[in-house]
Parts: sequence; structure tokens; C-alpha cells
Amino acid sequence: MKTTNKLMLGLCVPAALIASQTAFAAKITQWSYETEVGFTNTTGSGVTAETFNTQQPNFVLLANGNTVVNPAAKLATTLSWGIPATASGKSKFRLSDTGGVSTSGKIKGSAITDGAFVEDVSLFHNNFRIFTGSGLTGTTIVGSLLLDAVVPDTVDFFGPLTGLFNLVFKETNNGGEGSLGGLCADGSAKPCPDIFVLTNAGALGPQVLGTIMGFEYTLNLAIAGLTPVGDQGCALVGQLAGCVGFITPEDGVGQLDVSFNITTKNNNVPEPGMLALLGLGLAGLGFSQARRRK
Repeated sequence: MKTTNKLMLGLCVPAALIASQTAFAAKITQWSYETEVGFTNTTGSGVTAETFNTQQPNFVLLANGNTVVNPAAKLATTLSWGIPATASGKSKFRLSDTGGVSTSGKIKGSAITDGAFVEDVSLFHNNFRIFTGSGLTGTTIVGSLLLDAVVPDTVDFFGPLTGLFNLVFKETNNGGEGSLGGLCADGSAKPCPDIFVLTNAGALGPQVLGTIMGFEYTLNLAIAGLTPVGDQGCALVGQLAGCVGFITPEDGVGQLDVSFNITTKNNNVPEPGMLALLGLGLAGLGFSQARRRK
């Protein structure tokens, strides 16, 4: 009977430790997210900010009630420029959800850890014919992302995670400005399309967010619509060959879609104290077995 008790003691210590470690290492499997976006540092002539992010400088996360600073608060979400040459209206840059519906600068949704990319924000370029070649020459998109743990529902969150998308832009007028060698930068005939370049695309790689309960979380961005604009297109906006962006034909719409996912890595390892106690438990098991053999 004594031998059995010692055997049970040897088993109970590591079992309790393992259960405790398992409970501690809870992976966050679902997040709610809230994105605020807006334009800043806009350059050019005759550029008008038409709509704005209506959020206050601070806003509240959904689950835990913490108030955090919103870097995109009250920034413009639509820029327009030029004297229209047709009934279509002015040329525009517009920030929205991917479906093009919202102009409030605010996008909400949910994301699954280690799941598919989720659609976040889109940039639309409405390229209409205008009488003058003046207009937008550059701007920066401020994106502020909040991630709030939903499953399990804890007080853990990441954010605000602020990203800057630096844009340079060439509005080519309909008289042929922007053409090199008799053709437009993309090889097409006049009127030449407009050229948009993202100057810091190389800096938008994976971002390690941090570690919660032993799991390290990483944010990964994907930008659909970015393509090489050609050496001539890069030269027209003062960029080196190999730059990326998109070219929007006259009377057309260009669209850049940003999506993201969250991946994780398990960094859990038993602490030294746990290893020592686990060793004692196993030693007790060995001792009991030795006594049994006697």
C-alpha cells in the first residue's frame, strides 16, 4: 500500500505541472480589428480635401475599454484636384474599405490567427480628364490598426500599430505631357495615363507584434495591385528604375488593396523551477518502482 502511495505521489506532481503549463500557454485564436486611415503631408497645387476621418483623437478598444491615441484622427480620406474637362468630375484619391463603400476612414472586422488574409483598406484613384496638369504630386497615407483579443476574451491587445505609405504621383495632362519618345510611359498612345508610385514598399515586410502568454505574434501585409511601372514611369516621378505602383488610364479607376494576416510561433518552454519539480516527480516514480521490485 505504501509503495502504491509513493507511485501516485510521483505521478501527481508532474501531472499538475503539465496542466498548469497548458492553461498558461493559451493561444489567441481570434482578434477583432479596427483600422483608421487618412491622408497627410499632401503636396501639389489645387488639391482639395473633401471628406475626413470623423473620429476623435482618442477611441476605445472593443473588449477591455482602454482608450488609445488614434494617429489618423480627423485626417482627410478623399483628395481631389484639377479643373474637369468632362462631366466626370475632378481626379481623386479616395480611401475606403475594399468594396469602395465607406469614406469615414474607419474599417472593422475580425481575423483568425494563422488564418487567411483579411481585407482591410483600399486606395482608389479616379483618373478623369482635366484642363490643367497641376494637381497632386505626393501624399502619405497614415494607417492605424488596433488588434483586440476575442478568443479567448482577454484584456490583451496590440496597437495602435501605425504604418505610413508614402506616395508620389504624376498627373499627366491631355496635351501629351508625360510622354517619352512619342509614347506614354507605359508604351500607350496619348492621352497618357497617370502614374502612382509607392516609395517605401520595401519597408512593409512582416512586423513582430510581441509575445502574449508564450506565443509570438507577427503581422503580415499584402498589397494587391502594386506592379512595376517601368523605368520611364519611375523617371517621370523622380524614382529609380524598378519602382512599384500602378498606372491608371484616363477615364479609368486604379485600385490598391491592403490586406493582412496574423501568424504565431509558440515560444513556450518550461521554466527552470518547473523542470526541477518535474525531475523530482519523476525521481519519486523511479524510487517507487525500485521499492516495488524489492
